[in-house]
Amino acid sequence: MTGMAWHTTGPFFPPAFIGPTDGDLTVGRDGTRVEGDVVEVRGRIIDGEGHPVVNVIVELWQVDPAGQRVGAADRFRGWGRVWTDEDGCYHFRTLRPGRPVATSGGSIRAPHLCFRLLGSGLMRPLETEAFFPDEAAVAADPQLAAIDPAVRSRLMLVPDGAAEMFRFDIRLRGEGETPFLEG
Repeated sequence: MTGMAWHTTGPFFPPAFIGPTDGDLTVGRDGTRVEGDVVEVRGRIIDGEGHPVVNVIVELWQVDPAGQRVGAADRFRGWGRVWTDEDGCYHFRTLRPGRPVATSGGSIRAPHLCFRLLGSGLMRPLETEAFFPDEAAVAADPQLAAIDPAVRSRLMLVPDGAAEMFRFDIRLRGEGETPFLEG
């Protein structure tokens, strides 16, 4: 029997793939709280028809509160991982990334959060970034500048009620699709 192009072979992950504190980046490698400004980010992942995408693994990657890349010896992990629920929703608790962040080429990056999506039905991991709208460095961020100005707003975190709570919804395709980065 031959497979169809739309069939995927996974990924398949055991339930233990995501630990109980993987969505809380304020918990350090040693199990204690890490100092910094706490930020909560929640959102919903939907397909092209607006239906929730369930059991997607959402990974969050970021620099530390000082704007530095995280190393193996740092208390702050710099990454987290959660599943989407039956409504396609995810939630992270993290620390606001520091500024400015210089790339290996020397250009300055605005504080941002990197997202990676893995799941059944996705032919490859999808990656995107989300920016804090109140950061002055957003206007000069080289990655954001490379995105079509008509869709840049889809990469902005949206304030969601209380201070330091943000929403970042991700649409996989169709009208309003989230811009994804080429990997």
